Amino acid sequence: MSTYQKKYVVATTAAPIPRTFVQDQQQLRVFGNPVKYEQHFQALPGNQQNILPAYIQRINSMLRQINNTCHLAARESLITVANDVVEIEFSVTNTDLILSFMNIRPCFMKHKLFQILMLQLLRSASMTNKRLIISSCFPATLAILQHFFNSHLMTVEPPDKWVSHPTCIFHDSTSMMHITPEYLRITHGMVVIGKNGLVQLQPHMFPTSAQLNDHVYVDTYYAAPAH
Repeated sequence: MSTYQKKYVVATTAAPIPRTFVQDQQQLRVFGNPVKYEQHFQALPGNQQNILPAYIQRINSMLRQINNTCHLAARESLITVANDVVEIEFSVTNTDLILSFMNIRPCFMKHKLFQILMLQLLRSASMTNKRLIISSCFPATLAILQHFFNSHLMTVEPPDKWVSHPTCIFHDSTSMMHITPEYLRITHGMVVIGKNGLVQLQPHMFPTSAQLNDHVYVDTYYAAPAH
């Protein structure tokens, strides 16, 4: 997924960056280094230096916006949504749900947010009979998608003279509907799924904002084996 960078006036302190956090080459090219990546999140509208207590509610609001837009959009829509820990851009047409980019804040890495967002996208696309398209997949994103989805579920279109990175496409709405939290290795109880396909995080299954603002917690969790 492609990312972008804007110039902002940013705070001099931030939510913790895991000491062992490593960016891939594309992230380094866009943001420069992990500090600038963190500063990008601080500068997004509505964000602060630290993670706010209501960060889970803000993620849930974003998931609701994705689902509602997919169900209700009467014409093509392009939407960018950002909160304390994630920034995404997606668009909806009569036939497609397209994810253009997704950035996750360093302190919230390893909390299954990529899988949770994929689950929401898959459910929303399936219930509205749309293709799900993940555009311009960077190598790290492509590797994760190919880890979870085989060629029967997802096709990969190679780069061409107009698109510099592969594009991943999910065509079959029935197959998308059958993807479960367990399949995506989302810990039991982390999310609930409504009848209309809305995915919502359960706050008690996630760290508090105080933990995400604590260097020791963030370093310890990030360094631990996969949860």
